[in-house]
Amino acid sequence: MIKLDRIDAPATAEHATVYLAFELSKAKWKLGVLLPGSQKLSRYTIGGGDLVALAARLADVRKKAAADGRPIR
Repeated sequence: MIKLDRIDAPATAEHATVYLAFELSKAKWKLGVLLPGSQKLSRYTIGGGDLVALAARLADVRKKAAADGRPIR
């Protein structure tokens, strides 16, 4: 049986939490990103299976989220 209890600390103000949503298909991937403190979901389209473009986009998102100096979740 899988235990679903989590022991890590919940997201608090001391961490910058980035929320991601993916819609995947063979032709294209859609990525939704909600940055800390933002009320608007940013949407990006990436070619299906393009891991280099996905990694670059996630690195950019991480950089933006870390701008205030808090650790990223």
